[in-house]
This record gives sequence, C-alpha cells and structure tokens, in this order.
Amino acid sequence: MFLRFLIHLVGDIHQPLHCISRYNVQYPKGDKGGGLVPIRSNIAGNLHAYWDRGAGLFYPINPYRIKKIAHLAREIESQQNKHMRGVKNLNPQTWAKNSYQIAKNTAYDIQGSTSPTEKYTQTAQTAITRQIALAGYRLARILN
Repeated sequence: MFLRFLIHLVGDIHQPLHCISRYNVQYPKGDKGGGLVPIRSNIAGNLHAYWDRGAGLFYPINPYRIKKIAHLAREIESQQNKHMRGVKNLNPQTWAKNSYQIAKNTAYDIQGSTSPTEKYTQTAQTAITRQIALAGYRLARILN
C-alpha cells in the first residue's frame, strides 16, 4: 500500500497543476489547480484534466492507445535521458516549486473558455514529457 502511495505522490508532484491554485477576482477561493478553468477541447473540458491527459498524449485510453503509451514511454526515456538535470535532487519541496513554476509560466498561458492553440499544446506536451521522465528517474532513485 505504501509503495502505491509513493508512486502516486511522486507522479502527482510532477504534474504542474497539482502544485498551484490561482486566486483572483474570478476565483476568490482558488481555481483548484485549473480544475475550474473551462477550455474548449475534445481532450478535456478543463485545464487541469487537459494536463492530466498529457495535452492529448494519453487520451483517449483504449487498448490501442495503451500500446502507444508503452511506445511513448520508451521514446520519452530515450529522448529525455540526455537532458535530465536535476534528477539527483530528491527533495520533494524543490520538485513542487519547479512544478509550480511550470504551471505559472506555461500551464496558465491560456485564457479560460478558449481552445488550446497548436503552440500551447506543443509547449504543454514538451513540459509534460520532461516532468514524466523526471518523475520516473526520481522514483527509481528513491526505490534504489
């Protein structure tokens, strides 16, 4: 059970919208990490779910897609392996701060009730693949 918690928490802290909530006039009680920010997309109806689904990398989930996700995991590993600065840092506080910055500077770079542009989607997918790789490498270091 504790292993399942560890895997889940290491993954969650690398999802930028799990480390932020925007407070403003529109969201005086917070936007729940983008969960209350509507977007127009066939991938998800709100910003948080859009990022949870990898900005389209992991959606829709079906038997064909599961095979594609396994291929994507191998691809991410080979691409990101060269660029893994910070992988030795096992401080979850630092991970959360980094995820917060990605959310602040990248995830929230969209207006509510609009459709993600191609540029936004590409930027999101780049950030997401890097975060996935970091989470995997860091989890492996913790387990080792």
